[in-house]
Amino acid sequence: MSTAILIFAFIAVVHFVYESIVAPSWRMKLRNELFVLRDEVREEKIRGVSKADDEAFWFVHNGVNSFLSKLPSLTAWNQHLALEVLRADPELRAVVNKRIATIDQCTNDVVKSVFRRTVKVVEEAMVVNAGGWFVYLIPVALLMATLGRLKRFASALVVAPEREAARLLPQQA
Repeated sequence: MSTAILIFAFIAVVHFVYESIVAPSWRMKLRNELFVLRDEVREEKIRGVSKADDEAFWFVHNGVNSFLSKLPSLTAWNQHLALEVLRADPELRAVVNKRIATIDQCTNDVVKSVFRRTVKVVEEAMVVNAGGWFVYLIPVALLMATLGRLKRFASALVVAPEREAARLLPQQA
């Protein structure tokens, strides 16, 4: 019993350290990356973005800007809710797909590159925000892997030749 309490206390401390120190620091690093990306796409606008690529520029610029303050909101639950909204709203889905197509058709490599790197930052933020759960999921994953091996072992015992049963599972006195 005391071992279980110590294990749970250790997990709680690890979770606390991750959520209060590691994750906020990591999100700050990601936020700084977004500032760099925003500056890069703005510099490209100053250098001159073609009229055909102007709409793509604004989609990317505004997207980067909107996530500067939303990184902590990129949780697994919010991702689930957003996906439900996208599934349920064909008009919104059409708008999003049209904007992605506009960026894909953009001829400006900097705008496209900033978009791809922004998507990577957002993906990384989702992982960072879910990271606190990994402390709880790792023991469950280990348990599931052990149970999977246990099932295979039990299957092997059941179908093993009877003459080998004593070698596989010796009798205890």
